[in-house]
Amino acid sequence: MFHYKRSMTVDLFKDDDGAVNATAKLSIGSPSLPKRYVYQLSVAFEPRQGVLVVVDAVVDALSAEAEACDQTRLLACRMKGIALDEKYLWKIYNIFGRSDGCQHLYELALEIARAHSNLSVGEYLQIVQDADRPVPPVTLSLHCAGLAYLEGAKETL
Repeated sequence: MFHYKRSMTVDLFKDDDGAVNATAKLSIGSPSLPKRYVYQLSVAFEPRQGVLVVVDAVVDALSAEAEACDQTRLLACRMKGIALDEKYLWKIYNIFGRSDGCQHLYELALEIARAHSNLSVGEYLQIVQDADRPVPPVTLSLHCAGLAYLEGAKETL
């Protein structure tokens, strides 16, 4: 018998100024095997001209086995300056998705974007629900990998 376990968690914190700190953690292992891999990607975003931009990104290998990825951990610094917009997936793929990249870090960066997408939709719905005046409508645009963009929501959120 073989047992395999893989789990991913994402924590997002948004402050009153609109800055977002995100941490995604991936754990891969098996009670049947001696090795366990744990990776963590922490990304800080700041709002600039109506869009969130990466201002810092750090990868931590939280297990000895994951330290084999030391070279790919250095790729996180290339995330700085990337905007969390419709081109984010392409830019993340170009950093982590190539043959010299790391599939695990690509997944973590993608999951941070998905979590933020969910947060944005939830924030907008809460604003609409709590509003005492009409709220400008937005267009919900779904892109690949399940990311939602609220077009026209910059003034609302």
